[in-house]
Amino acid sequence: MNHDKPTITLEQYIVNPSTMALLPTDGPYGYPWTLVLETNKQYRIQSHSLKIVDKSCHNFGSSYKSNKEHVNRVMGKIKMVPVCICKELDVYLFPLYSPKQIRKCIWLSLTQIDHYHNVDGGTTQVVFRNGYSLNVDINYYSFKTKIERAHKYRDSLAAMVKKYATDEYMILEKLTSILKGYFNSEQI
Repeated sequence: MNHDKPTITLEQYIVNPSTMALLPTDGPYGYPWTLVLETNKQYRIQSHSLKIVDKSCHNFGSSYKSNKEHVNRVMGKIKMVPVCICKELDVYLFPLYSPKQIRKCIWLSLTQIDHYHNVDGGTTQVVFRNGYSLNVDINYYSFKTKIERAHKYRDSLAAMVKKYATDEYMILEKLTSILKGYFNSEQI
């Protein structure tokens, strides 16, 4: 990421495949804003990160609340759940702290992370696919648990889709399509 590029201020933001991280920051008069890191841009958003996450979920047809409920059904009751912003775009975020702590919570994009490692006892360095690194104040093992949980959720959603994409299901869909085409062409 080029640090020489100016930070653009926006009223709203939708998380997308270029989003790497949502970081808390202060706006004018101490209002909670969010610094968004993208692969080659950064933005200051006039809203806290949980609002951005929820609005992004809504943009793609769900909500933060429904994501949270789904994760708890699929993986059991857990805190600080990963969120599927858009399965089709492979956009998943996970929080490092409670999302309710709007002045502290950092959200990271699962698919933008290349690797991570321990810096010291309480800091983990996250290296993104574009080479940008970010030190976060979280124990390496806590970070590892959070990212593994996010991968597990992503994999469970893929398995659910695969379950319905079995050969029999696909053959039935293809046969139905052929029959519809045959009967429609006979009527013309």
